[in-house]
Amino acid sequence: EIWVMPGELNDDYQVIFETGGPSDGTAILMNSFMLRFLHSTGGVNTLDLEVPFTLINPSDFVQILLTLDSDNQAANAYVKGSAGGAISASATALIGVPNGRASLFTWSGFGGGADGALGGTGGTAPLGVTSFKGSVGLFKIYDRALIEAEADEAYL
Repeated sequence: EIWVMPGELNDDYQVIFETGGPSDGTAILMNSFMLRFLHSTGGVNTLDLEVPFTLINPSDFVQILLTLDSDNQAANAYVKGSAGGAISASATALIGVPNGRASLFTWSGFGGGADGALGGTGGTAPLGVTSFKGSVGLFKIYDRALIEAEADEAYL
């Protein structure tokens, strides 16, 4: 779970979180239109979950709560705006364990660029990926995948 207040949003994706690498990893990206939740296992992008900001104003604090459930091969995204609005999305996908390091708001640059480093991409990162330009209000990691009712309870 992370609460962010985006800074300058445009068409380019900003890295909120990433771990692992393009082969076995996960990334959370945001632009002015949507949140993207990427995951890869065995060198293949197995999840590209898009959550459009149709009901949320991303210019104020946004709560992002994402779950990966490897037992059930499921991914869930719950996004709420502090100024109102909520949206959720889910998908089934091959969920493996990310390897390596974790980074908040940037990526490490292994391999010379986002394609060679950004977690969850399967080797091809979205064009124009940049570091996060905003503020963080809260960051929590849970030891299990939350269900929707628990995600609602997590909303401050």
